[in-house]
Amino acid sequence: MVGQEMASLEMAAMTGGVDFCVLSYNRLDDLKRCLAGVEQAMSEGDRVIVVDNGSTDGSREYLAGYAARNPVCTVVETTENLGVAGGRNAAYRLVRGEFLINLDDDSIPPPDIVARTREAFARFPKAGVIAYRIVHPETGDVQNDNGPHAVEVGNFHGAGYAIDRRTLQSIGLLDETCWFAAEEIEYSIRLRRAGSTVMFVPEIVVLHNSRRRTGEHRLKTERMWAYNFSRVSFAYFPLKTAFVFVMRQFGIEIPLGWRRGGVAHWLRLLKAMVSGAIDGRRSHVALPPDVLAFYLSPDTRPDVGNVPFRTKLAQRLAKAFPRAA
Repeated sequence: MVGQEMASLEMAAMTGGVDFCVLSYNRLDDLKRCLAGVEQAMSEGDRVIVVDNGSTDGSREYLAGYAARNPVCTVVETTENLGVAGGRNAAYRLVRGEFLINLDDDSIPPPDIVARTREAFARFPKAGVIAYRIVHPETGDVQNDNGPHAVEVGNFHGAGYAIDRRTLQSIGLLDETCWFAAEEIEYSIRLRRAGSTVMFVPEIVVLHNSRRRTGEHRLKTERMWAYNFSRVSFAYFPLKTAFVFVMRQFGIEIPLGWRRGGVAHWLRLLKAMVSGAIDGRRSHVALPPDVLAFYLSPDTRPDVGNVPFRTKLAQRLAKAFPRAA
């Protein structure tokens, strides 16, 4: 369901360093902080690849000067916004280090991220992806709270993770149909089908200055997420399982939807999910029993639909309406 592009990934010679891959779009101030953090984390032999995904806020001009001053930086300018997966893939096609560290432009890595990531890959030899703990720098909120210990997880947070280069060569690139959202779930499923794992390593903390989406932009991104989540679910899971997973996700929107787009928003979400289900089923690939059992377990985190609806709804309501202390 996604082109592997193996030849392009195998052409680059392996080097001893690592590649930092940063996806940038119209967040110049955040980008400057991100690159400052990357500089603190880099050692000799490391590189940084920045993909400017069609920015119009001065980021391109800044990056041109930055690359001129920093020969280890490669800037890729896209002619249009390729979306999340497409933009990341533009960097992944150029990697040649032992592993790549993926960052959003509003993420900041710790100075020792390379050494800690190398140690994590050595500690978990089956891991194709190391998922970092993602924390908001101002509020301290953990955006992927999968517990205090290293654990296999069902997917990773896109703001910060590492992929072993050999894994990238064997599994391939991200699914570019996921213009926004769900590319992490799709890649994790594909990786696990191949016998590898995603390991969440909470002691490696990446700061992520995420901002709440509002208005029509929020509604649009939620519809894109609904389509892609449904498409990926029906592409990999049995029909009944995919239906249950998708309905659980749709169901938790009903008590809260009026706060955003009301009935019209629910109907558009439902339409996006139906469209995703049809497209996903057309390219269905059955999962091995052990992979299916992993994703069906209510203990697998983060939740991709495997947690019962009543529990999901209670968690969502508690988050939306926290009780006063």
